[in-house]
Amino acid sequence: KKQTIEQLETDILYLDDLLAIERIEELEKSAEQLLMKQREIKELLKQYRETSDEAIREKIEEQLKALKQDMFKLLQKMAEIKRHLPGEHRNREAASMLKIDDQLKSFEQSMSEGDIDRAEQDLSRLAGMIENMMDSLEKSKQEYGEDAYSEQRKQFDEFNRSFSQLRDEQKELKKLSEEIMNDLR
Repeated sequence: KKQTIEQLETDILYLDDLLAIERIEELEKSAEQLLMKQREIKELLKQYRETSDEAIREKIEEQLKALKQDMFKLLQKMAEIKRHLPGEHRNREAASMLKIDDQLKSFEQSMSEGDIDRAEQDLSRLAGMIENMMDSLEKSKQEYGEDAYSEQRKQFDEFNRSFSQLRDEQKELKKLSEEIMNDLR
């Protein structure tokens, strides 16, 4: 009975980590979308540099607000998931939120002052921060059970093969039983 309970506890932890990996993969997709939005803003910034069109500037401001909201949502989700990680990873998101907020404010100030060169630099630093977030997510995904559950993964794969083999044998036995019953009738 004790062995069964220990096995169930291990299985539950393994499944919990699998769910966390799935959540992390969702976050990675969100981070990729943020990077795409940043690239769109960068492209608009180039257009604004060439034309000084106020409509483009307004579009940049709109997209920046959306980017800011999406980034903070992503950071909050990351913090939620990382609460389950060891202590050294927990404080990264709080620091990241502050850095990103500072970088976004710097970009907004550069735009309001009309300093396009500095705005481009701010946007490039922002892209670097997003890429760092993506690297952090990838690292977290690897930490979740890559090595810790290799034995359980092997056991699960072996169980799955044995179960499939047993199921196939039962189908054959059923078929043979039906043939024998038909012959007897």
